Amino acid sequence: MVPGIEKKIIVWITPDNFLDCDFNPTLFNSLLVTYEIKWIIILPRSGGFFEESDFEELNNLKGLEIQFIYSSYRQRDPRRLFFYFSLYRKIFNSPHDLLYLSYGPADPYAIPFFWALNKKKTIFAVHEGHVNDNFKFPFLSKILLKSTYRHVRIVHLFSSFAANVFHRYYPKAEIFMIKMALKSFGQSNLQKCSKTVIFLSFGVINYAKNIDLLIEAACNIYEQGHRGFKISINGSCDNWGFYQSKIRYPEIFICDIRKIKKSEIPDLFAQCHYLVQPYRSTSQSGVLKIALNYNVPIIASDLQGFKDEIEEGVNGFLFKTGDVKDLENILIKRLSEHDKEYDALLVRMSNHTLLRHSLDKLNSQYLKMFKDVNDKNI
Repeated sequence: MVPGIEKKIIVWITPDNFLDCDFNPTLFNSLLVTYEIKWIIILPRSGGFFEESDFEELNNLKGLEIQFIYSSYRQRDPRRLFFYFSLYRKIFNSPHDLLYLSYGPADPYAIPFFWALNKKKTIFAVHEGHVNDNFKFPFLSKILLKSTYRHVRIVHLFSSFAANVFHRYYPKAEIFMIKMALKSFGQSNLQKCSKTVIFLSFGVINYAKNIDLLIEAACNIYEQGHRGFKISINGSCDNWGFYQSKIRYPEIFICDIRKIKKSEIPDLFAQCHYLVQPYRSTSQSGVLKIALNYNVPIIASDLQGFKDEIEEGVNGFLFKTGDVKDLENILIKRLSEHDKEYDALLVRMSNHTLLRHSLDKLNSQYLKMFKDVNDKNI
């Protein structure tokens, strides 16, 4: 920043469910050299993943102002209109040059809020620009996305696949593709078990995650006589009985079905050998970014969202989406080659991650995006 020149101001809005994407002290440190940031964090009244105390470490960053706003109502509650009015007023009363909105249209009451924003100076961070298996109400979601994104001018997508899909639906929007940063939740002092290979499933369990495919594959290879492995399933689930009924051999499963605390994540990844993501659909994966941070190789469906991140035999392995036999073959091979291959795989993965996920590169991409948008508004 040139002395004597006033810094531009970014209002940055993040809801609880995307805070693990935006909560990056290193990124903020870099941006604060050039910009002042007013960060508006949206938290639920109860049951959130984050709380105000999680951000105390950022209080000393000069030029960063954090405000909290609470959301009290369900998405179908008409009183959501008052929440969006309050959020809009908070933005309107905060003088700014740019608005970075890491918030999508989750309910019909959000539409007037999105329409009212100044599209020339708003960057929409879009995690899902099209409807896929992750959406509980696909018909409604399709209407909400189309009603919102056909009017936007500037968007930030987090994977090449998501950017290409968004461009196909909304070709007039200017797209910046900047990948998600690696996600760290602290360090662990635990070691991996040398006798038992642990395949980890982590995160909210739903139809799109296809965890029942992993359960079936594990039970099948156990029946075939393979030993020395466990399947660790961790995360909240609304219908766990469906998945539990498919577990034919409870002795090879470690199941912790609840919302996992942030403080527990480092130990969870430290003890496992592979993360398994047998998803039916995805644009990008936040859990994958946790695995990369903790140097845990990934076994995943050959969806384009995973192909963008996984290099075969370097940081993970891909199997044909929905093909239980192909997943079985990968699990068996990982078990048979574990003693002679695993340590070398970790070295390859670590080197690849350092090369592909440099924080300096990420910071420069954000700075360029903000500069490009800001220059057009001068």
